[in-house]
Amino acid sequence: MSESIVTDQAGACEPAAVPTVVNAAAPSKVLEYRAQRVVTTLQLAEALDCATSNIRKNFKSNRPWFVDGVDFFKLEGEELRAFKEPSYRG
Repeated sequence: MSESIVTDQAGACEPAAVPTVVNAAAPSKVLEYRAQRVVTTLQLAEALDCATSNIRKNFKSNRPWFVDGVDFFKLEGEELRAFKEPSYRG
């Protein structure tokens, strides 16, 4: 299983840019990865009040517009486990 992380650098002109209006009740924990602020698939789904499967489906449909390491990071295996460790995120 892997988890995508969307960076805060999504361009406003791109079709799948992260909207600015989000669910105010959603958790606002700031996460960092490689010295960049990021939001996980789960956090994005909570903010938009939708299922993570919708986020993944939309990401997959718009994948050509995203640049790996710029617009998102895909974490797998040990890298994902390390990111989930509370000590890693501060």
